Amino acid sequence: MDKILRLLGLKKDRFLGIATAKRRYDLPLDRNAGNKFVKILVGLMTVLLMLSLSGAFALSGLAERWSSGLEGKASVEIPAKDINGILLPQEDIKTATQKIALMLEDDKTIETVTVLSEAEIIALISPWLGDDIDTQTTPFPGIISLTFYKQADINKAALITNIQHIAPQARLDTHESWLNDVLRLTNSLRFAAYVIVLVIGLTTIVAIAGAVRARLSAYKEDLELLHLMGAQDNYIARQLQRHTMILALQGSFLGFVFGLILLGIMAWLLSSKDLTLIPEFTLDGGQKIILFLIPIIISVMAMGTARLTVLRTLKQLP
Repeated sequence: MDKILRLLGLKKDRFLGIATAKRRYDLPLDRNAGNKFVKILVGLMTVLLMLSLSGAFALSGLAERWSSGLEGKASVEIPAKDINGILLPQEDIKTATQKIALMLEDDKTIETVTVLSEAEIIALISPWLGDDIDTQTTPFPGIISLTFYKQADINKAALITNIQHIAPQARLDTHESWLNDVLRLTNSLRFAAYVIVLVIGLTTIVAIAGAVRARLSAYKEDLELLHLMGAQDNYIARQLQRHTMILALQGSFLGFVFGLILLGIMAWLLSSKDLTLIPEFTLDGGQKIILFLIPIIISVMAMGTARLTVLRTLKQLP
């Protein structure tokens, strides 16, 4: 029972009278050249974790916005050319658009029907055709935006038949095809981001364990002397885990500050660009809390890794 309590750090060992003061150790840990390595390593891993998690959170937000923004919605396009490829007069397009809109308003599965104005259509196509569009010579398609009632039983085939009865060249787009492709890509990228987070976490644990082993190897004679003086493994482990946790806190805090600066720069660059195809994304409160907890999480991981590594290594000493 005593051994289990010491392993969990719940029972204190006999002190040697040397390392009882704050930040004092029986081993010369503060003078070790590996301290900088641990700080830099933890700082870099903190930055990478913040970037990876922010990317995963942002992709989740984008997927939700795309899904909610297009759920239950569709659009009808009346092209400026007929089925034979002949340009139609603008008046014919407007007439067909109005007829289709009236027909759709009588459909009991459709909640709203909105006919886009010429200005709205120009705003949609200007990113591809430019702003200098001659509205007198360039025919515009008719576009109707639809919103279906929630849980409505939509007969898509019948709807297309009714639309094309008025305008054979008209098309109904429920956005399902490209939305599924986009969501599949987004989910794949999000999964990859979480895998990267896992790899970074495992890499941090392995690197810290290696650094602790190297430190124990350098102080092998001192450790044997401490054993002869009566120091228990748990006593030595507490010193090393405390020292490692302090180094990890320092490194993760610096990495956290640098990561915030990078995220701020990225957010500013994205907000300054006119990205019409990408909805604006932000992090919610829970996601921000997770990012702010990264330094603490990494420090606890480092402390636990150091403790387990020390106890396992000390068991192998005579």
